[in-house]
Amino acid sequence: MPPPNEPYRRLPVVSSAASHAAAVSASAPMARDLWLTTTEICAHLAISRSTLFAIRRSGLLHNGRHLVVKNPNSSRSYLLGHRLRCELALSRILRFSHTPIAAASN
Repeated sequence: MPPPNEPYRRLPVVSSAASHAAAVSASAPMARDLWLTTTEICAHLAISRSTLFAIRRSGLLHNGRHLVVKNPNSSRSYLLGHRLRCELALSRILRFSHTPIAAASN
């Protein structure tokens, strides 16, 4: 709730379909950057596709929370990964692993 001296801020009034599309596209880049394709999420996390699916099978990445199906009506649909949630899940793996990453890569 805003302080009593400050006026209530409303969202801008949309007068036409074109201005609505402009308002939606202005907020869309943030939403687009949040959900990444499987290839993009693997590149962002610096892991391979098989590692991503192994982590998913182990239960650390949950369907519907970390990964969602792009087209739920298709039996072989692409997956989208939530960038921030996947980063947090992988940071938990790294934090609780007993082997340091530098030693594991040698």
